Amino acid sequence: MKSLFAILFSLFAILCFGQKNFQEGFIVTTAGDTLRGFINYPEREKNPVSVEFKQSLQNSSSQTYTVKDTRFFEITGLEQYIRCTCNISLDNRGDINKLSDFMDTANKTETILLRKIASGNNVQLFSYVDEIKTRFYIQADNATIPKELIFRMYLDLENGARVIERPDYKNQLKQYATTFNINPSSFQQKLEKAKYNVADLRALVNLINNNTESNADAEKKFRSIRFFINAGLNRASFQFTGSKDFGANSFSFSTSNLPVFAIGFDGFFNPKIGRAFMRQELSFMINQHNGQSTYYSIPESYYLKQAIFSLSSSYLYNLYNKSSVKVFVGAGAAINFTKTIENKIEKKGTGYTSTVEGYDFRSITMSALGRAGVLLVNQWEVSFTAVVSLVPPTENYGAFSSEYLYQQLKIGYLLSRKRKK
Repeated sequence: MKSLFAILFSLFAILCFGQKNFQEGFIVTTAGDTLRGFINYPEREKNPVSVEFKQSLQNSSSQTYTVKDTRFFEITGLEQYIRCTCNISLDNRGDINKLSDFMDTANKTETILLRKIASGNNVQLFSYVDEIKTRFYIQADNATIPKELIFRMYLDLENGARVIERPDYKNQLKQYATTFNINPSSFQQKLEKAKYNVADLRALVNLINNNTESNADAEKKFRSIRFFINAGLNRASFQFTGSKDFGANSFSFSTSNLPVFAIGFDGFFNPKIGRAFMRQELSFMINQHNGQSTYYSIPESYYLKQAIFSLSSSYLYNLYNKSSVKVFVGAGAAINFTKTIENKIEKKGTGYTSTVEGYDFRSITMSALGRAGVLLVNQWEVSFTAVVSLVPPTENYGAFSSEYLYQQLKIGYLLSRKRKK
């Protein structure tokens, strides 16, 4: 069973990463042509180096436009990228374990695609992410090339390997605020607290542009987190495994069919796409199994009842991702906290009954799980989950082990407001 889960998870990963997500958009080529159609919009962490384009969704063939071919492209209502030949800093601020012991000012000039973050009457803000780190660029309307907002970090080995930060980007932004006569006191307050991230830099650029409405407001409809509750039926089977010559393995247990309740939240990798997300879920269930054995001459009955809190984390992917209907699959792992309520073996002979304590069970176990489901009108979810033990429920017995198998059918409701798209 565990090998089957591993195979299914590998196939799932290949399937997910091979999916296309064509959205309406257009490309302006370096030759000056404007191509309208559909652009593949994948889950990605880095800036693209090429664009996959189709003139229509019905057309199965697509064309790839590289940085060399592309001047500008937009995925309508989602993202914009411009082509730029600009300086790129090379210090490895992105990984604190790779910081140099000196202020590294190395850079290179390269033609890349910058993602537009904010715009206005005075300046525009862009971002560029590669395998080294995230960088931000700013461009005034009267400038021809965006300039990188510089933020460097390095180690001071002479003072106990202390991390030194050089937030030069704050002085750069202050100069733009001065140039465009921005209220110095309100800007300075925000500048002092600002971090080198999208939200803080966009807020400062909005001040420089005298924007009354933040660009972030336009993205609020793409919520990165949604909460849910769900409930359903938990069908659990339990068995002892291992040596056939040991009494425990002779018990045949009934299947438990009892309710399961859960709460949790989904975190989207890219809320604008809403295709891939991580689900964190806390569920509660009670499993009740009755076992019978005729291993000995005197029949034995096993009574097992457990309350289980399960905390799981799953990677889920919408294979079908329309606004009204979404079909998802995924896999993950769970840690289970178990309280054994009843655990006894009862022997019935002629004219007597004796009861002994059952086998020892672990209070914490691990399991693997696979999920599939359908989300309707962005609020109601019907899901199926299959779970298999990774850590045996019983303690470490030399002659035998044990395992749980769950199948859960649940109906869920999203507590967050409808996610627009």
